[in-house]
Amino acid sequence: MNTVPRESVSHGTKEFPFAYYRMEHVRPTLLVPLHWHEEIEVLYIERGKLSLTIGDSSYEGQAGDVFWVNPGEIHGMSSDDNFLCYHAFVFPLRFVSFQVRAGKELYLPLSEGRLLLSRRIPERIKKEAVRIVRRLLLLYTDKTPGFAFGMQICCAQLLYTLYTDGCYEKLPPADSALAMKREILKYLQDNFTEKLSLRELADTFHLSEKYFSRYFKKNFRMTLTDYVNSLRLENAARLLADTDLSVTEAAMQSGFNNVSYFIRCFEKSYGCSPLRYRRENAHQ
Repeated sequence: MNTVPRESVSHGTKEFPFAYYRMEHVRPTLLVPLHWHEEIEVLYIERGKLSLTIGDSSYEGQAGDVFWVNPGEIHGMSSDDNFLCYHAFVFPLRFVSFQVRAGKELYLPLSEGRLLLSRRIPERIKKEAVRIVRRLLLLYTDKTPGFAFGMQICCAQLLYTLYTDGCYEKLPPADSALAMKREILKYLQDNFTEKLSLRELADTFHLSEKYFSRYFKKNFRMTLTDYVNSLRLENAARLLADTDLSVTEAAMQSGFNNVSYFIRCFEKSYGCSPLRYRRENAHQ
């Protein structure tokens, strides 16, 4: 079984399954909790430094770096760099599926986890990768006639560049250890607004409480409490920015049952009170 939660957010639309996110650091510590999704994700660091976990590897990214997250890979990001700015492009394999032969040779093995493209774009092709990503960003921003097709070409170019340069490795089918991590994460992402206990989680995955606690910290590099709180805080921040819910309601709907504790956690993570965060980030 896999224990990292599968992301529940939809990226793009059915007609145009592509999503773009620009992330600029505005709080003491940026934390994108470990998660996974079936889509590919390409990350381009424009400035600053970003720590990434992709699969079982850790990376320290800096300005000019490009990272590739394969379909289904567990990943997360963190940074305490106030100068940070990075771009994320998320799209499914079908967005770049143009021919049957390529599907058999490349797309199917990628989707099944039997082919793993390099997560950190190597120096020898970084210049080309950055050129493609910047072109992709320009097309998305300007939306000139034919931009959607142009974006598909860019994504396919990046995939082609990695593959033809030999930036990949062939793997056996996904093992049970990875499946376990993904299942745990999926369970937490689906249930973080509920009352969760170590005993309940250990029972769900047929493990002892002590073993589950050690397993979680070893594999996800944080305690269970810290991870669940990160999911709850992220959800509360979204509710504060996007809805008219009170601070108490946002806290309760995100899984906190103590408002004072929520406010302390929020201030520690975001560097400001929930009310101030709302004033500065509320969507009009």
